[in-house]
Amino acid sequence: MCDIFLQEDVGKLFFNKFIVIIGDSVQRSVYKDVVLLLQDNKYLSDKQLRKKGELGFCNDKLIEGGQLGQMTNSKSYREVRQYQTDFHMVRFYFATRCYGEYVETIFQDLKEDPKPDILIMNSCLWDITRYGSSSVPEYKKNLEKLFTRLKEVLNEDCLMIWNTTLPVANNARGGFLIPEIEFMNDTLRLDIMEANFYAKQVVIKYGYDVLDMHYYFRRQLHRRAQDGVHWDMTAHRRMTNLLMTHISEAWGVPLPRRIKPLETVILPRPKAVPRGRSISYHDMPVGNLNTKLRNAQYSVHSFHTPVTNHSTSNFPSICNSSDRYQGSSSTLRGNSYQTSTPVMPILPQVRRVNSEPFDRYAGDIAYQGSFCISPFVPENSQHSSSYQWQEYNQDSTQGKSRSRSDRHTPYYSQGSSGYRQRMGYSGRPKR
Repeated sequence: MCDIFLQEDVGKLFFNKFIVIIGDSVQRSVYKDVVLLLQDNKYLSDKQLRKKGELGFCNDKLIEGGQLGQMTNSKSYREVRQYQTDFHMVRFYFATRCYGEYVETIFQDLKEDPKPDILIMNSCLWDITRYGSSSVPEYKKNLEKLFTRLKEVLNEDCLMIWNTTLPVANNARGGFLIPEIEFMNDTLRLDIMEANFYAKQVVIKYGYDVLDMHYYFRRQLHRRAQDGVHWDMTAHRRMTNLLMTHISEAWGVPLPRRIKPLETVILPRPKAVPRGRSISYHDMPVGNLNTKLRNAQYSVHSFHTPVTNHSTSNFPSICNSSDRYQGSSSTLRGNSYQTSTPVMPILPQVRRVNSEPFDRYAGDIAYQGSFCISPFVPENSQHSSSYQWQEYNQDSTQGKSRSRSDRHTPYYSQGSSGYRQRMGYSGRPKR
């Protein structure tokens, strides 16, 4: 759960600080929202979110690339921006790979004064899609190289935060997804979850922080843009609040406390039912007891993220850590799920909070009633804690479901005109 930060809060938190953000277009929007919030309590406009490489944005300056160079959609695109005042400095580097020759030039900049106080970074989508058939093994190697170099470049008091990659739609388009690799749409959202889990292991090994954005936005899909990759203004303000909350807690700075903490409401037990009489709805107290308790106990904000925390205290007893992280199968709601990914299983009989839409094809859990397609498999044993990342290979042994065009269509609505004729009605069903 994050707090709400306003201009004065961010200004105090980043007073006399140097913040560096490295990543793709989503991280560029994170940079823009931070810069805007340092100046005013406003949201980004849709035009500001879509624009790239502009000469100026909210009093910042384009230092390199963008309109000063070549405006392309290729791996060679560069963009360096900086917002600077007498008390704040925020810099952004656009990178299409977590480590390479260009990232090494960024490290040369970071070695010089002033040294960064905060480094926020993410790199995944371009890494695993735009660098050929060996993208996955190279991404794994580059992650190790990246954090090895960060240990040499950053000061010990620098706060390094790795943002996990946000969920994408199963029909994402534009940006990094050029026509030649559109076939990857079928499994990309699952590969992202595996990449997040693998990156988390590497980041923790080197002693840095992980902020699991994928977890926090897995049920905020209505805030995603139409291209299935980018996000709207309210989503980016939530990302900023999550970052500010994480930084405040890491530095021991008191939070603004603009959100009341979640309280568990315990209602009295229902009245005793006289013998020989069945219980009715009117015998229950006002507000269903079980519903209130479930909403309080299993709130979305009360869960520990499956990537950053292995605690299972907030999960039902049927869901243990092996069900979430190992290649074991568990039975939930009568459906068998083969889980070898750190996915969040659907909790039984838990009403969703705030009526947020749930898209099971976008990251929470793979196809219902079929196997979870995963490029990670246990290395030696079924319950091994180490994983071997393999490229996706669709064969007859993996779970099958309906075609993509029919997946979201109920069976009865396929050929609905014939169905209506057979049932003898054209509108409301006969009773």
